[in-house]
Amino acid sequence: MEADGALAPHGEGRRRCDVELHADRLLVRQDEGLLSFPWPAVDSVRDDEGDIEFLSQRGTVVVRERAFANEPERAAFLRLAIELMHDGKRGA
Repeated sequence: MEADGALAPHGEGRRRCDVELHADRLLVRQDEGLLSFPWPAVDSVRDDEGDIEFLSQRGTVVVRERAFANEPERAAFLRLAIELMHDGKRGA
């Protein structure tokens, strides 16, 4: 899985959001909004009973388990997120 543009779509209609993993940041798109979390600002990434949570002082981003086609896809996304967060903190 490539770091730039790794994508986890979620939901349908008005509540759909896309969470993208980039080398330098976590990017969240929903409706017309865009939120960017540089990796040094992300305090932790954790597996919460299948959901993936990104915790920061600015808030929490949750990628629901149902956003993934299967467990290997979810596990790969989680591993990449943790790796990018740690790399981002080392480079800060």
